[in-house]
Amino acid sequence: MSTFLHRLRIASPYDKPSHDTAWIAGAAIKRFLESSRREKIEKIVRVLRRPLSLRRGKQWDKIQEAEPCFVLVNRSERFLLDSRDQEISRKIYQRGYHEFPKFISALNILKIPQNHVNLLVDVGANIGEICISAVARGLASQAIAVEADSRNFNLLTTNILLNNLQSKISAHQVAAGSSDGRVVQLLRSETNCGDHQIRPLANSGIMDSIEVTERSLDSIAPMLDPRTDLVWIDVQGYEVEVLRGSSEICRTCVPIVMEISPEHLRVHGIVDDLLDCVSNYKGFFDLGRYRPIFQPIAHLRELYADLDSSKTWTDILLK
Repeated sequence: MSTFLHRLRIASPYDKPSHDTAWIAGAAIKRFLESSRREKIEKIVRVLRRPLSLRRGKQWDKIQEAEPCFVLVNRSERFLLDSRDQEISRKIYQRGYHEFPKFISALNILKIPQNHVNLLVDVGANIGEICISAVARGLASQAIAVEADSRNFNLLTTNILLNNLQSKISAHQVAAGSSDGRVVQLLRSETNCGDHQIRPLANSGIMDSIEVTERSLDSIAPMLDPRTDLVWIDVQGYEVEVLRGSSEICRTCVPIVMEISPEHLRVHGIVDDLLDCVSNYKGFFDLGRYRPIFQPIAHLRELYADLDSSKTWTDILLK
């Protein structure tokens, strides 16, 4: 291990060495992650300092201009970030979170006893912001993380180890979908690791693709309790397919947080397909509102139309 640590290239993204910050571990960590010997990553923390500043937009740009590398940040949780990612990793580096406040908002709406989820199912977990933060802060007892992309999955499992949550979070490298065993194509975004999509045709922002295997959510997380469990879905338009493979979850009305983006959803279906999947739910909350209010499930069609006309998106909590 000492030999491995001596091979690390350690540098600060700040011009002045007097500033304390997250350190960059470059090609050595990249090779290390790709070797799948992730258990050793825990000891890297000893050579990384605690970041203090949140004003990091320019520093992230400087990091990105250099060779691709990984950045470790220590906040409430530890995250290893990919410097190529201009969305999730960048925002966690700049402000300490990406979408976790929406999880807090959903938890407050649900009014689960002691504000505590028993099992969180994080579909499209990416590098683990939602599931790791929830479990590390005691807002969820355990979690199941589902991530199809191999690079994201590598960071996800590393971050689980960095936060010593191996016994509480199980990770599955599959694509949640409508069936078990079907092979689908995942198209990768060059600059946004949260925008990988299962789509029939690539667009201008897509660089490469990989084949991944589907599993239904009912088989990954059977027998969820609607009183204490929560499903979080962020799969860039593949939500309807995920819901089709979650018939038992939808039948028992386990609370679900999911993105509604007409631009992405129409690739795999229409609004009627979405409404069919969630017809058992009484209603939803629009988490994009300052003060989310309960709306009957039939109003989801109106919300979809409004989002479509304004070419935007939101997250909803089905209840």
